[in-house]
Amino acid sequence: MSLVIPARGQVRASIILLHGLGADGKDLAPLAEALDLPECRWVLPDAPVRPVRLNGLRPTRAWFDLAAIGDGMEVDGEGLEMSCRSLEAWIQTEEEQGIDRGHILAGGFSQGGAVVLAWSRTARERLLGLIGLSTFLPAFQPASSQPTQSIFLAHGSLDSVVPLSLAENTRRWLHAAGHEVRWQVYPMAHEVSPREAADLREWLLSRLSASMGSMSPGQFPANP
Repeated sequence: MSLVIPARGQVRASIILLHGLGADGKDLAPLAEALDLPECRWVLPDAPVRPVRLNGLRPTRAWFDLAAIGDGMEVDGEGLEMSCRSLEAWIQTEEEQGIDRGHILAGGFSQGGAVVLAWSRTARERLLGLIGLSTFLPAFQPASSQPTQSIFLAHGSLDSVVPLSLAENTRRWLHAAGHEVRWQVYPMAHEVSPREAADLREWLLSRLSASMGSMSPGQFPANP
């Protein structure tokens, strides 16, 4: 199930955002509203409920099971792969709505961002951009033939949930794979700060502006 926040008028782009562990799509609605992008449609899916080792096997909304975050991290590869396939399906749904992949962004907070970064390893085409907030790459693989992506990656220096060192490694791995990474660190914990939201909005506006050259005015679909 997904919460969809429609564009206010003609749709210029779609942004798919995945929530963190234990949250749901509604958790990211305030961020979508704060970013104030009237020509963007927001798609905020809910993760399935599953037992999560990190939470003592309690049923939790989660994109994949994991036992720890950081050194010795054990990730449920099958669950992660299923979530990557779900993300691909949501992207395809936006294409069916008339939005080209070059005008779709995907991002997430914490575990949701991990799914987006893992998906980038198997992406068949470049999106307008990827967003990773307080997140990590579940497993590193060397650069391959996958298209490079433009990525906004941000983290808190006081994050006690996802260590900053893991985020820094993620940034290095993404660079090694050839991606274009905008890297930001803020004096905050495991959260989204107003300064981070402002910087993200600036980056999103730059990506949207860059996309205009590849799309004629009559190409944008009307809001369904």
